[in-house]
Amino acid sequence: MEGSRVRQRVAAAVMAAGSIGEYQLVEARSLGRGDVLVVEGPHGVPDAWDLQQGASLSLLNGARAKFVEIYDGTLRMSSARVDSSDQGIELLSGAIDIAGSTVKANDGIGIYLNHMAGGAPPNTLPTARLSESTVSGTSAGVVIDAGGSLDAFSSHVEGSGTGGTGLILITGTARLMAGTEVHGDGDGVQLRAPGRTTGGGRRELFVEASKINGVNGAAISVERTSNGTEEARVVLRSGAELTSKAGVAIRVGEAAHLDLDAEGSFIRGDVDLSKMASADITLARDTSLLGHIRGQANVTVDHHAAWMAATDSRVATLRLAGGAAGFSDGRTGRRLEVDGAFVAAGGEVFLQASPTAATGGTSWTSDKLLIGGDVTATSPVNLVVSLADTPAHTDRNENHLADNNEGASLVQVAGASRPGAFRLKGGYLVAGPYQYELKAFGPGETDESESHLKDAKLNWDYRLVSRTVCETSCGGETGSGEGPEGKPRPAVAPQVASYISTPGAIFAYAEGMFTNLHQRLGEIRDQDFEGKTGGELFARFSGRNQRYSSGRAFSRYGYDYDHTMEAWQFGGSIVGLDGDNGSVRAGWAFDRGRSSIVPHAVDGESVTRLRANGTSAWITWKGGNGLWADWVVSRQRIRGATDTLVGGKGVGRIRATATGFSAAFGWPVQVGAQWSAEPHVQLSTGSVRLKPIEGHDSLNVTFKGHRYVGKTAGVAIARTDELFAPFVRLDVSTTSGNATVAAGASGLAPAARFSSGSNGSEYAVAVGVNAQLTPRLQAFGEGGYRHYLGAGGFQGWTGHVGLRMTL
Repeated sequence: MEGSRVRQRVAAAVMAAGSIGEYQLVEARSLGRGDVLVVEGPHGVPDAWDLQQGASLSLLNGARAKFVEIYDGTLRMSSARVDSSDQGIELLSGAIDIAGSTVKANDGIGIYLNHMAGGAPPNTLPTARLSESTVSGTSAGVVIDAGGSLDAFSSHVEGSGTGGTGLILITGTARLMAGTEVHGDGDGVQLRAPGRTTGGGRRELFVEASKINGVNGAAISVERTSNGTEEARVVLRSGAELTSKAGVAIRVGEAAHLDLDAEGSFIRGDVDLSKMASADITLARDTSLLGHIRGQANVTVDHHAAWMAATDSRVATLRLAGGAAGFSDGRTGRRLEVDGAFVAAGGEVFLQASPTAATGGTSWTSDKLLIGGDVTATSPVNLVVSLADTPAHTDRNENHLADNNEGASLVQVAGASRPGAFRLKGGYLVAGPYQYELKAFGPGETDESESHLKDAKLNWDYRLVSRTVCETSCGGETGSGEGPEGKPRPAVAPQVASYISTPGAIFAYAEGMFTNLHQRLGEIRDQDFEGKTGGELFARFSGRNQRYSSGRAFSRYGYDYDHTMEAWQFGGSIVGLDGDNGSVRAGWAFDRGRSSIVPHAVDGESVTRLRANGTSAWITWKGGNGLWADWVVSRQRIRGATDTLVGGKGVGRIRATATGFSAAFGWPVQVGAQWSAEPHVQLSTGSVRLKPIEGHDSLNVTFKGHRYVGKTAGVAIARTDELFAPFVRLDVSTTSGNATVAAGASGLAPAARFSSGSNGSEYAVAVGVNAQLTPRLQAFGEGGYRHYLGAGGFQGWTGHVGLRMTL
């Protein structure tokens, strides 16, 4: 080529350095039309190459070059190197294929896919293919113009100088694939406005399983084309990543337009649109954008995609097609503004709210979704709200109603909407122990002074408010608390009712184990071993179906609940001593059972299901005059979970231990020839230790002070028949003690403390029978009814059946 620019650059470089003798004048070697040359190995001085039309150059296995200029030729590099003081490779038309090689420009562009004055020859637009190679230049790694194209696989492209750009796309197409990384000290990639348009003006960037990073600039920067008619298109797929140390993922320059289509990709950084710039942004499945979007962007967030910002955002329109948008954790009071329409088919919006400490929690600050146009929601949008501080009630005037200036405004709409367009995820929000709900105020119901819309009337206001429940007058069913105070109160999370009820129900289960064991010891102590037996074994199945009525007022969170339990108990004696003045028996028992607790709570439905395994040791003594005494010590290990209707299964994991000690005394008195009357008393004490619960809705619960003391007095009348002995028993008992439940949000101080009701006083009547089936086998059974006395306690049916065998 006459007047080759390659020769000019070599001469200029030599002139600049010749005075200190670092360079020799090396004339560029030219390959003419149809010439084919293969250079192999690292021998000799690197050459500068000038390829004419149809020429082909191969640099292989360590071959080196200073720079290469190609006009409608072909360059192939494999395990080779181009190391230039200026520009590395300039491709005016033709093709280059670089594999396992390095191109480095120490003061310029690594690879330049340039345009030719007068236009490139037909069908010879510049194309480049990189595979497992490194291309770097101080100003840019690769520049694509003239409608050229780049395919990069597992390669590294870098703009290494201060403010350098990894890839500049003026007109043409770049495809980054298979782990390619593009890095710029300034921008990662620039879609730059062309000085001349020779390839149709298109700018298309495809990124698949590859990364683009800008250090002091944006990951991708877009400028307006010269005539403003050609848009920039960016497609991200299958693990593509955009990052920026400066925090800007995409910058769209003045009056430019960007079409961004991302699927299965990750974008970390903000998207900023300059004056009169616009963008169509689609975040498809498995894509995450972490950063704000500001400008005239039409944003679509599809199913399984998420856009989360840390600061304010403003877009032209927003469409949620099952995806998520909103704010990540941070300060409260941010704004997501949608100037036009908001269209949704489900999806989630993440917001944060906080009571204002200076006002004692009576006023709130919150993130807000502000919509200037209409809302069209074919399926409700779920608002996922987190609280940034200890929760407080929103009912400032204490009228037990949600007013249009109370609580936290989450969504405001200037156009048309409907009450059910937005809802809290799960139907309610739990903050600490309390419930909050979403109240929609429509046209004519809003408070204009609460508006945060710019230059628009507040038509719809969706506010987060405390949920208030009443025992009867608010429309809830009766059944929680029998106390006299039935005034409205703030609702708690449904699982809180179960947590308040659980300690007392666990003690009732444990008490059932050792109380019924006392009842079995009567036959055991009456058995005369006379040195002929090795002891006895028994197996028993017991059950209870009862209801607890709380003595605490409704306003003090008293909850009735249904309690069922069933258990198997196996035991026997291991010590039997008989003397002239009495006898002593001692033994063991194992139990395995389950129980359920179903509170009657207007706050919401919940159920706790428990499984228990226990051991007991017992000793019984009987004197010669008939006076007897029993002692039982027991321990149960309880595991289970609390389920709620909305939260589903396992919202809280229950782990508890119940220990108890009981002593009983009695003295049978013979009444006639075949009947006896036996007055008896029983004293018991037990503790229930529950581990803290870190459960659903970030609700943390701790339990304290759960020790119970029971006292029982009664009389049993039984037939003294060795073969068939029916009996009837009447007991009156009282149980004192309750538990304190502290509940609060994770990481914050407990917001409230609740006390469970005591098990109270009750009477119990039972009938049963002991039958001797064989000389060594005895059957027994009992059925009974209990009912509380006074303000509250248990009522319901109990029973057990079993077999006992002497050895």
